[in-house]
Amino acid sequence: PLVYPLLYASHDVCCAYNRAVEGVDCTALRSGPANLKQKIRSDLGLQSDPPNVVILFWESLSLSPYFYTDAFLQGQEQLLRSADGMLKATIVPNLQRFVQDGISFVNSASLGLPTVSGWHSLMTGLVPNFYGVNMITSAVTDVYGLPQFFSDAGYKNFYISPSSFAFDGKDAWVTRPGWFTDVVYYHPTDEQAEELGVDPESVPQTKSWVADRITNRQFITTFSDVAKKDPTKPILGVYMNVDTHTPFTGFDKEEFYSDEVLDGMIASCQADPETPECRFLLDPYIVKYARVLKYSDKYFLGKTLEFLEAHHPNTIVVIVGDHGTRVSIDKKRLRKGVSDAWTYSEECLTAAFLDDNAFVTGAYLRYLGGPGKGTYNARVYDFFEKWRGTAYMGTTDNREAVHLAYLLAVDENRRTKVPSYRLTRNLADVLQNASLGRALSPWHSISSIGLGVEYRTERTLYRTNSQDRSGALQYGDIKGLTCINIIDKGSGHARKDQVRTSHTLRVVEDSDMYKQAIELVQFHNFLLTNGRIFHKSFSNTTCVGESYVAGTDEPRCSFPAPDGKRASQWLFGAILGVMAVIGAAVGGVFSSIAYCWRYRHLRKLLKEKIAGSTPNL
Repeated sequence: PLVYPLLYASHDVCCAYNRAVEGVDCTALRSGPANLKQKIRSDLGLQSDPPNVVILFWESLSLSPYFYTDAFLQGQEQLLRSADGMLKATIVPNLQRFVQDGISFVNSASLGLPTVSGWHSLMTGLVPNFYGVNMITSAVTDVYGLPQFFSDAGYKNFYISPSSFAFDGKDAWVTRPGWFTDVVYYHPTDEQAEELGVDPESVPQTKSWVADRITNRQFITTFSDVAKKDPTKPILGVYMNVDTHTPFTGFDKEEFYSDEVLDGMIASCQADPETPECRFLLDPYIVKYARVLKYSDKYFLGKTLEFLEAHHPNTIVVIVGDHGTRVSIDKKRLRKGVSDAWTYSEECLTAAFLDDNAFVTGAYLRYLGGPGKGTYNARVYDFFEKWRGTAYMGTTDNREAVHLAYLLAVDENRRTKVPSYRLTRNLADVLQNASLGRALSPWHSISSIGLGVEYRTERTLYRTNSQDRSGALQYGDIKGLTCINIIDKGSGHARKDQVRTSHTLRVVEDSDMYKQAIELVQFHNFLLTNGRIFHKSFSNTTCVGESYVAGTDEPRCSFPAPDGKRASQWLFGAILGVMAVIGAAVGGVFSSIAYCWRYRHLRKLLKEKIAGSTPNL
């Protein structure tokens, strides 16, 4: 049986580990080193001006369906649509400009929830556990993370965080060798604020997390410093924000959330609250989320793009969410109607497990460079020009969006030779097949949290409670959002035949899909727990080169024995043990206090009793 069944590598690496590989002539590949070296030399000439890559990790990003325009939602149900006018520019003007010049994957999903799982799954590719938290339980597990792919290609990596690295155990990951050379988190002092170009008086000092307006300046400063250290090397910048975090009250000073356009819309709605648009905008969740979303659109996205376009346009920008908002508009409001263009699906209102606002965040890519903007990568520019303004409506996940940026930024000969855990498609192939009407290649992806699972294939999404399949929903032939019914303007009501739902739907209470979804999560968890995802010895790629010298006909690499249950499990157990000891100690202290109080109380009563019963002498 396969020891590492989910490893992925290029053909030359596979043939360095295996005598035979299906569909590949390994003997010819190993016995023809001259041809291989010639191919590498020719490939080297193709790489010119490798672009920077910036990953904007947007906290609780959930646009579905409230921040899409009616015109976009009422468009033809097809896999590829135009992103022109896709989003409500009154709320997210910078994101709308971004998507109309970029590529959108509207139904792209995070693998985990909350941030501790969503962040970790994107960085490692690992499916979240049903038990424990991978960020903590796998803290010493061998994995080959996303930043290492870029490091192997000569990138300089940095990470900007709005929260302490000790939060949820992130410090065990961002400091790993090959991940980031610079990691930044701090509340600026007055002197640091001035260095960042921020008024010290405007910096909030009462928040544990750092607002987007501040971290944006930290991103700009760090990017500039890293670029100056070695201008010849491209940069990977990963930047996470915080202001859209629940409960959507923000982390900056109140005056920075004031917006004339949004304030005017709210004031108008308060005067006439019963229109569908106003029922939407005055919802307690929406009105708060819209305000912090617009703030983040300005500072997290807008200011970042402004800097990159002015100083580093040879950059691919990727926007993904760590997870959705997890909450939605009040059900009574949704049933009453918050749009003239769509109604909310009753199945989603009564679903056994959440809706589009759980894992679906969308993923968006754009290349900022091009002719007349200084140095740029012609191959990357041509790709983005071909698909400019395209919105793909099928199922994807956020790992694939980031992997697409990697494939575009790094030429094949510079990609890592380390076998790794990557279960992603090339989304460039997906776009091409969709545009030509071809069948999509088989694929699956899984998102999980303790209470629920989303299992998706190339055309299907299955959403269920993890403990019980009753009430599960299965969406097929997805070409749009899953939880809305489009209103036919001609008849004035939602069509009954589901033609306008962008999918087919059935309630599934007894289906193999449930078994497949649960077993898939269990399978991934088993491999991780038993050290069969990755092994540190794979990082030594010397044997790959040795397989292609002197015309050898034998693979020179061998698979290491898995380490079994890693120390991280023991670490997790030790943490629980320490917590139990601390709990017992705290309990002992309180018990002692209670005992002493009780002792003093009884002693006092005894003295009073003795005093009352003793005769006067």
